[in-house]
Amino acid sequence: MAVHPRWLRAVSPLAARLSAGVRTAGAAKGGRQEYYGVTDLHRIDSASVGWEGGDAGALAAIRPAVTFGFSSVPPEPSLARVRTTVLQAGSGKRS
Repeated sequence: MAVHPRWLRAVSPLAARLSAGVRTAGAAKGGRQEYYGVTDLHRIDSASVGWEGGDAGALAAIRPAVTFGFSSVPPEPSLARVRTTVLQAGSGKRS
């Protein structure tokens, strides 16, 4: 149920109110419809992260919020499991 396109279309307005920039349903290029269902979300309290042999620094909140397309990311360090469904234009078939 949590990843069904009808459910995600119905809850998208609520998700947008609860978390700025978040959408669970929207339009993509070529008339396709995209749906994003989060099935798991865990806060990350600590991590050791490096890049090209150097320390990448401490974990920090994402500020300002990242908003791209009709999706976003949680502001606090998190690990999310997201199921993406893309329906072809006019067919209702998944691609």
